[in-house]
Amino acid sequence: TTKHIYIIKMTNNLSLKYIYTPLSSLTDIGEYNFYGVIIDSSFPILDSSSPDNIHFECMLKLIDQNVNLLTHPSNYQDHIINLIIKTSDKANIPFIHNIGDIIRVHRGYYSPKKRRNVYLQILKGNQMKSSWCVFSGASDILSREMTPYLCSHQNFTFEQQDRHIIENMRMWIRNYFDKEKSLLYEREYPLLERGLFGSDSDALVQVVH
Repeated sequence: TTKHIYIIKMTNNLSLKYIYTPLSSLTDIGEYNFYGVIIDSSFPILDSSSPDNIHFECMLKLIDQNVNLLTHPSNYQDHIINLIIKTSDKANIPFIHNIGDIIRVHRGYYSPKKRRNVYLQILKGNQMKSSWCVFSGASDILSREMTPYLCSHQNFTFEQQDRHIIENMRMWIRNYFDKEKSLLYEREYPLLERGLFGSDSDALVQVVH
């Protein structure tokens, strides 16, 4: 396996470099920095529709303390954030370890159409228009580790406020996923009925080995 070494740049708490916006406050089109809890994630998809602009992309669905199935049960899909990451290098696409892990986004472009979409464009070379880091959440809920297990680049800032946000999110995750109906699956079938599946369905299974 490849061992990743990240370099953290600590900053003085008196002069915060980044201001983070709650997901519920993403309302106007523009760039935002924010944290979210991952509840769904796709694998990288290769888009080669333009020979001069081959890129990979994936989509993650995000919630937080104010935007989730328990606070918006009736119109939940209208409130969650759909994070779409596009990059020319598949290494800049996050392979999420666990539903309930935490992602930090810098300079994500919020552009709602039919859904509340945020776009991240990771450019070639050292040009990083947007960036992301993924921290353990539900995958290691008691962890006190503050180094991300995935990151779009090696150098990233980490302020005292980041520590507080991650600690508070981990505490919230522990409580949230213990509650009934904290996750929603729209089309759920027993595995034996997999022949009835359409192109996008959910299966409830038990891991036995």
